[in-house]
Amino acid sequence: MILDVTAGNRTIWNNNRNPENVIFIDKEKDLFNPPDILADNRHLPIRTDLKIESIIFDPPWGINLPPWWTNPKIRPSGTMPSFYGNFKSKRECISYLHKAHNEFKKYTDKLCFKWGERDITLWAILGLFTRDGWKEIHRVKLNTKMNASGKSMNQTWWVVLTRQ
Repeated sequence: MILDVTAGNRTIWNNNRNPENVIFIDKEKDLFNPPDILADNRHLPIRTDLKIESIIFDPPWGINLPPWWTNPKIRPSGTMPSFYGNFKSKRECISYLHKAHNEFKKYTDKLCFKWGERDITLWAILGLFTRDGWKEIHRVKLNTKMNASGKSMNQTWWVVLTRQ
């Protein structure tokens, strides 16, 4: 069994929004593809004796985003919808990540973590996990967005972490 603890609209699942043996958890209830369990991933309402193969964690990585990014009622037409949330500060983001990964340790030894370097680099975030018993075993860079001068603006990563 796999837990997707930041299910959103299941966008990372491409064409198969209902894969077998995946439980979708999210705190947003009004989604096009609603979660199986409505919950905050920092406090999972699941028995800890279940065999969870891995947890998929694609947390929000925006800090101080403009209001239209997270509010569909005022989003300009033609922009991508977003259900990923927003943090008021880097401190709030780090606190959230710390509490979430502490919760995950109760359930599994394998974490698949997606991070976009919009405001905080992957290197700054990985230390949070590795100092607390997780070991990186695999990393894949998904894309790089470039600005007009060709400078990288944002890189997105998938990182697989295990605990010994």
